[in-house]
Amino acid sequence: MINATQHAIWILEQSGRAGSAYHLPMRIALRGPLDVHRFLAACRSVVARHRLLGCAIVEHRDGLALVPAMVPPPVTHLDLSNRPNQADRAVRHEILRGFDLRTGPLIRFTLITLGPSDHLLLVVAHHIVFDGHSKDVLVCDLAAAYNGDELSALSEPDLANSPVTAAAAEFWQARVRESYDMALPALTWPDVVGLGEELALELGGDLAAAADAAGTTRFELLLGLLHVLAFRYGNAEVAVAVDLSTRTSESENHIGLYVNEVPVVSQPAPELTFQEFAQHLRAELREIYRFRDIPPARAVGGLKPQLALCPISLSYRKRGASPRFAGLEAEVDWATFNHAARNPLHVQVVDGPDRLEAVLRFNPGVIGSDDAKRLVGHLRSLLRACRANPQTRLNALPLLSDEERDLLLARWNPPTEPYPELTVPSLIEEQVRRTPDAVAVVAGDVRLTYAELNARAEHLAGGLRRGTVIGLRLPRTADVVVAMLGALKAGAAYLPLEPGLPRERAEFILADSGAAAVLTSSLALDSQPPNLADRRAQGLRPGDPAYLLYTSGSTGRPKGVVVGHRQLAGFLMAMRDRLGCSSSDVWLGLTSLSFDISMVELLLPLICGARVVIVPDEVRTNGPALAKLVQDNGVTHIQATPSGWRVLLDGGFSDPSVVAICGGEALAPALADELLQCTGTLFNAYGPTETTIWSTVAEMRPGRVTIGRPLPGTRVYVLDEGGGLVPVGVPGELCIAGIGVADRYHERPALTAERFTPDPNGPPGSRLYRTGDRVRWTPDGELEFLGRTDCQVKIRGHRVELGEIESRLLDHAAVRHAAVDLRSDVLVAYCVTAQPVDDTDLRMHLSALLPEPMVPGVYVLLDELPLTPNGKIDRRGLPDPPTTRDLGPVEYTGVAAVVFAIWCDLLGLDDIRPDESLFTLGGHSLTIMQIASRLRDALGVDIPIDVFFDDPTINGMVQAVSHTQAAG
Repeated sequence: MINATQHAIWILEQSGRAGSAYHLPMRIALRGPLDVHRFLAACRSVVARHRLLGCAIVEHRDGLALVPAMVPPPVTHLDLSNRPNQADRAVRHEILRGFDLRTGPLIRFTLITLGPSDHLLLVVAHHIVFDGHSKDVLVCDLAAAYNGDELSALSEPDLANSPVTAAAAEFWQARVRESYDMALPALTWPDVVGLGEELALELGGDLAAAADAAGTTRFELLLGLLHVLAFRYGNAEVAVAVDLSTRTSESENHIGLYVNEVPVVSQPAPELTFQEFAQHLRAELREIYRFRDIPPARAVGGLKPQLALCPISLSYRKRGASPRFAGLEAEVDWATFNHAARNPLHVQVVDGPDRLEAVLRFNPGVIGSDDAKRLVGHLRSLLRACRANPQTRLNALPLLSDEERDLLLARWNPPTEPYPELTVPSLIEEQVRRTPDAVAVVAGDVRLTYAELNARAEHLAGGLRRGTVIGLRLPRTADVVVAMLGALKAGAAYLPLEPGLPRERAEFILADSGAAAVLTSSLALDSQPPNLADRRAQGLRPGDPAYLLYTSGSTGRPKGVVVGHRQLAGFLMAMRDRLGCSSSDVWLGLTSLSFDISMVELLLPLICGARVVIVPDEVRTNGPALAKLVQDNGVTHIQATPSGWRVLLDGGFSDPSVVAICGGEALAPALADELLQCTGTLFNAYGPTETTIWSTVAEMRPGRVTIGRPLPGTRVYVLDEGGGLVPVGVPGELCIAGIGVADRYHERPALTAERFTPDPNGPPGSRLYRTGDRVRWTPDGELEFLGRTDCQVKIRGHRVELGEIESRLLDHAAVRHAAVDLRSDVLVAYCVTAQPVDDTDLRMHLSALLPEPMVPGVYVLLDELPLTPNGKIDRRGLPDPPTTRDLGPVEYTGVAAVVFAIWCDLLGLDDIRPDESLFTLGGHSLTIMQIASRLRDALGVDIPIDVFFDDPTINGMVQAVSHTQAAG
């Protein structure tokens, strides 16, 4: 029989996911007159002494199940391959070449002749019978045998399972989970091994000196550095997997698998010094050592066999002096790379008497090479700081290099020539002087020239009082533009009010704002403005408030954002330059006035001498009518939310001459690709109300969605909880500074002080706004939106980003709109589909893209999603699901009934839903073998092991049986 650790490796090998992850290679350079025949005899002597190396692993009947067992083959075939002058190719080939565990042997030797007195021995053993210390034993025995010593026989090593005590079960239960959700410079974590890369860490003398300063061992110091690194990447809880030896004095000289991988979990506190944290971690290790003999997966039920326990892992091994081969100079490469990456980041350290070898191994498909190089730099920065002063607090330890700081602060926030401090009225009046007879506004049959628009706005401004707040609650006619411009000219901040706004909310906003008046119907203005000279003499200053816009508050109380003329004019000029706007443009006035992005559609064209076409209320949600309005008016620029764009696309819109701008909500990749096919150019815009409409803009390319780079005059930072810059690729909170930062929240000084804070990286007196949005820098200097910091939920200990699930739902061909919410601790997916689709199809789609905890348990199909007046998803308006889970009995027939009976018997259950995961129900690696064996006996089919990883449900088993029977 084999033990639990070996069993897990066996299962993963059978699944086809392991690649060369469990190949342990080692190279020995030999210089001198090598006796090849004598060397081959030494290799055979080593295998004869350590019988595990020559074994095979075959299935063995244990009661009703077939389980793997270690057996010696009838004849051990062991050849010492000789590959002259093919060093690099041969080494790589032999490292990657698979083992047939069913036939053995589980080790191979390759001798490469480089010259008459220059040879390279490559040893590759399978981890199922080998570990790091086994390398020392093998080299020592190999040298002894070559030197003429006789290797005595060893007793069979004891690889049996240690009993799981109640204390061990309780200990691991509190620390072990199926996966640890940790932020790194990448977010994906594949369950299939990819070809890896490695970088030298070059820790030098810093490691020993820092360990001495902190009062730790080198291993403890390295482990502490990795925990702090992950903590500084934004992880409140950190888990790093470590290999712990389970050897005893009796097994010290045996070759075998005497290692358990265990998680070391911490919750670093930012105010702790590194030395204090290292001592806490040291105490945790002492507790773990008590249970190192018991694999956590054996003590905690319901864990799926995994290639890696944590996203970050550390292997640290001390070795003695290298043995001598008679007549030869030998140099051993103890840390030869197997070219595999089981997890995103693995640190491998071999600490010898003459040197310390340390490398970072990573999966380039998950973390780019440049990201990995920066990560190495971060680790070195932390190490140097800890050596210099281990009393430094964790959140104050330097992380970024000077080069990376310059990248984030200067190269990706390039300084721009400041815009002149103007106002929107002055910019529009300049266009009036240039082209007074050009059409400015089209609304149905009404067409206003620039001169007519200006005259009406001047007339209205003459009747408004400077410094007041004027509510605008108007139908969608040309008067909307007149009212906006008139209020701006008068120096009265305008307050947009949606006509359909609920009475209670409207009354609160009017009372809170202190609005002096509300314009609610047609303005019916004369063409001549009264007292124009007197009003202009008052002077309009860039610092005066331009508008007051109310947004939803986290406490349920709306908050008013005060934006000045300086911010509004500066934003419009920056947007004009970013999009390359001109007088020939025709913009669609589609968005509700209560949504600040409407100012882009209504005011940006007017400062450029262009035209705006107002969409009537009755057309805004009528896709075909909207598409016709665009075509009839020669519209060149359309801005809409994703929901608004869906209305247009469903209405048949397609025009390759149109410039499209999308914003207000996260842009799904599927919608972006569709828009790119239907329009000429697509921009994705991002910005909160508090930083004046849009702050960043990205020009979209197929297959990629970002929110781009800052607009001219805007600076953006990605910060951690302590306000420090986070590295490239690491999630953090987006903070925005520059010309667009609003003045304040209306009558909310405490909230203003909390969200608008000094900008430590900007000019004296400048401020930044903390958005509460999670983003990260891409390697090419664009921002990737990850969701809200307050839209994360916890499911069974996993941090789940609702926006990520929604994005993956939208990847389904049938799904047009999607929203996900947490109801009664169950994730519920709300979908609007273009064609019939059932729950199973959606669940299977998500299961292939997301970890199991992120797959919703309930699916609700709607005709449409509830929207706010601004066109965003109204999450509060999503209906309660009829039930979170149907616990009633399920009628199984045929093959499903057989599978159901086997599962119930093995899991001790009598109610299993056809789409429930085996591992959620408490299954483990042994259960996989038992189910496969039972199905073989009952139905005569061999189910591929990878089915248990791809779809570990009764439905998945039934489908696999059907495919297998059909293929047979």
